[in-house]
Amino acid sequence: MKKEEILSKYQDKGYLIGRNIIHPPDLNPLRNYLSQRIDEYAREQFKWDKIKSLYENLSFERRLAAICEERAISKVDFNFFPSSIDYFARYGPILYELYQNPEILRILGILLGSEVNNHGLPQLRSKLPGSIETSFPWHQDSLYYNEPVRGTWEKGTEKLHILTVWVPLVDVTIGNGCLWIIPGSHRWGLLKGARSDDNVVRMEDNVETRGTPTPLPMKLGDVLFLTNLTVHTSKLNKSNKSRWSIDFRNHATPESRSLSDLERSAAKYLNDKARSNGWEPLTVITDGCKPSWEEWFNAKKKLI
Repeated sequence: MKKEEILSKYQDKGYLIGRNIIHPPDLNPLRNYLSQRIDEYAREQFKWDKIKSLYENLSFERRLAAICEERAISKVDFNFFPSSIDYFARYGPILYELYQNPEILRILGILLGSEVNNHGLPQLRSKLPGSIETSFPWHQDSLYYNEPVRGTWEKGTEKLHILTVWVPLVDVTIGNGCLWIIPGSHRWGLLKGARSDDNVVRMEDNVETRGTPTPLPMKLGDVLFLTNLTVHTSKLNKSNKSRWSIDFRNHATPESRSLSDLERSAAKYLNDKARSNGWEPLTVITDGCKPSWEEWFNAKKKLI
């Protein structure tokens, strides 16, 4: 897509899908990393006699689902642990390469400008079959940013343009729990909502009466770009396989001259919050020198 089409679609709808902008084999390192983590998990559970089979012959999409069916559990968190530099040494280079994907950077540059950083921990998501825990109600991402802990309100991130990059690691369909969007909802402003006892944000408005819910089926290699105020949800996975994805968030650097004082304050808050969680923000677009993988790794080590 050309620059004008990217801007027009994103500004009108509050989201943009780039079709086939990642060569699917380029996602194999991340899928292989996750396969290793699943194998480690399976062997651990087998050793503790929690499962009777390692399910070694099953596919990437099916293996974790089969393990969890036998264990009768509906969620396993494979997100990287900030305190473990060993996991970051394995996972970080793969993530670094994903952040540097040329087409992702091209679109980020069009939408966010010439000084952009990724502010925090990416989210690896495995939506297991029939798992209500991994099905998110309608929400805006800024509701999560503004209430990092239940009952604790922070800076107004709704003032800052924060862009989520959402990458499926398998084909996603209505059947296995693709994302749903309400196009144009980013123009509604920040709606009322808060974290519940289960730490999930729930909104007060019946947003489905205000707009048209739209499913977003995507193929491996597609990428979704989404604003922090766009209302979206993730529904139940009705297949027998896991629906895998990874998402990460970007915004103009706090030093960017294009930001207002309110926007700069929000950008600084997000970066400080990332560092407090042991995660060094990574500059991905700049007129100056970008950190190498080794420089990013060493900066992170200093935080742990």
